Amino acid sequence: MATQEEVDRGRDAENLLNSAVYTDAWTAVRDGLIRDWARTEPDDVASRERIWISVTLLERLQGQLRVTANAGDLASHEFDQNRTTSFQI
Repeated sequence: MATQEEVDRGRDAENLLNSAVYTDAWTAVRDGLIRDWARTEPDDVASRERIWISVTLLERLQGQLRVTANAGDLASHEFDQNRTTSFQI
């Protein structure tokens, strides 16, 4: 059963993902990492691997926020459905 906390967390995640401050920061960090990768020396495999890990973790963070936002959206629909069903009885 959906809880209000799940709904609230989902809404918070959605607000964060839609925040201009968050999107600007995320883009700046990712672009900076890609720029750093492009500037590595051909034989600097270790640096490129660290940058790849950083980009991957950055994208995983954003993915987790999307999972939380989607779960909150589903919880909100379930929460509303349960409330509507309770009123019909």
